[in-house]
Amino acid sequence: MFQFLRPVSNEAAFSCFYLVLFVGLEIYVARQLARAVDLIKQFHNGPNQSNERFWRWFFSPLDAASELRHVMSSLIVLILGFLFCKFMREVSNSKMSMRMVYYLREA
Repeated sequence: MFQFLRPVSNEAAFSCFYLVLFVGLEIYVARQLARAVDLIKQFHNGPNQSNERFWRWFFSPLDAASELRHVMSSLIVLILGFLFCKFMREVSNSKMSMRMVYYLREA
């Protein structure tokens, strides 16, 4: 039934791998964004609702601020990985399509 995939089995495997990695990273990025939003809410609705500015709080040595800095830095790394994975998925799908067309025309 899937005889057409025989010549491009490696490309199909890479495409599936990048798709699974892409979906996993997308879910993890959404969870990290939720954590970041919760921490920002904690600043906004915290017990010390002072007139302190966000950026002053963000760079302060408080535990919540350092946790937010950690979440934001990991989020930046995750989004860069997400973009790389998206690029590799598109490249892999394109290579697989071109090779499939080549083998279909050859037959």
